[in-house]
Amino acid sequence: MPRSLDYTSLYERFSRDLPRNYNVGVDLCESHAGGKGRLAIIHDHEGGTAEEWTFRELEKHEYLREVEFVDELLTTATSKIRRNVLREREAREGAKR
Repeated sequence: MPRSLDYTSLYERFSRDLPRNYNVGVDLCESHAGGKGRLAIIHDHEGGTAEEWTFRELEKHEYLREVEFVDELLTTATSKIRRNVLREREAREGAKR
């Protein structure tokens, strides 16, 4: 950070030139995974057993296709994201394209 800028000024001026459909999850995981056999997740179960997942195994599952930054997320009374609202909005915007 240049010494002449405080954090707030730097934050306000910061920008990234990323493609519209940039997938940060895939990009970061791909570079971190190396040979794909690298350990990605360890899930400790209550009974003392553990389940291990490699990046190769996770690759078989769904991953982020797109990231959209929004100012605010609509949530329920219990603070869960109202995914149905997001899906409906996406369907409306997709129909406009």
